[in-house]
Amino acid sequence: MEYSEWIATTMSLVSLAVVFWELRQGRKQSRTSALIQIYDINRQLLGMGFDRPEFFCVIGGTSGEEETVRRYLQLWLNQIALIVHLNEQGLLTRSQWHSLEVDIECLFETSELKNLWSELRPFYPEPLSSFLDDKVAAIEAKEKAEAPRVETSAA
Repeated sequence: MEYSEWIATTMSLVSLAVVFWELRQGRKQSRTSALIQIYDINRQLLGMGFDRPEFFCVIGGTSGEEETVRRYLQLWLNQIALIVHLNEQGLLTRSQWHSLEVDIECLFETSELKNLWSELRPFYPEPLSSFLDDKVAAIEAKEKAEAPRVETSAA
């Protein structure tokens, strides 16, 4: 094989690799767009329930204030799921991810969201489950360390 043939073959292989890389990136972007659309539809459906609370009864909830809070927190879980997905796809900068991660930790310091997470965990994908389980465990360990120690006295 002559030198020019090696160059042509190498250029072809590099071009082919670039095309495959672009196709892969396009598929990632399509998946992310589909996920965004799914969560947007979910947000719209839940929004209808906020406008007409009796709709929550249709999906097995109640029409009271507690159900409204529960569904609102579910919207936050969906938002967090999207954020974690975007980070996994490499679509967030390091500083964006750090800022959002701190926000997520603050949200999970509320017992309501932690309780809801334990209930809804089976409905979310594994990467999110692992991420949030780690956050909850860290928050609980921090709370336990900060809790006042009750001394027992020996009689």
